[in-house]
Amino acid sequence: MGAPVKLRIRGQHLRIRTDPDEMQDLAAAGCIEDRIQLTPQRALVYRLSVAPEAREVGVVFDGDVIDVRLPEARAKEWCSTDLVGLSGTQRNGDVELRISVEKDFDPSE
Repeated sequence: MGAPVKLRIRGQHLRIRTDPDEMQDLAAAGCIEDRIQLTPQRALVYRLSVAPEAREVGVVFDGDVIDVRLPEARAKEWCSTDLVGLSGTQRNGDVELRISVEKDFDPSE
C-alpha cells in the first residue's frame, strides 16, 4: 500500500485524500482506513468506505471511528475515471459538515 490515507479537518470541513494505490484498494475491497494512536489505549480511526445504501457522500462517527461513506455508483465512477473528487454536505440538526474526498496525485505532500 502507498502513503497513508490523509485526513484534514478544518472548521466544519473534513477532507480525505487518497493515492493511486489506495484507490485500487478501495475499488477492490470497498474500504480503506488509517489511524492515529492518540494514547497507548486509544486511536482515532478514519475510514473511507463504499456504502451501497448511501445516497450521498456522508460521515458516520461512532466511538473512535470517522467513517466517510460513498454511494456505490459514485465511488465506482470516482475510482475508474479521471474524476478528481467527490463532495457533499451533511446536516445533523444545527450542525452542517462539508465533506470532500480527493485523489492525491502527489502523495509526498
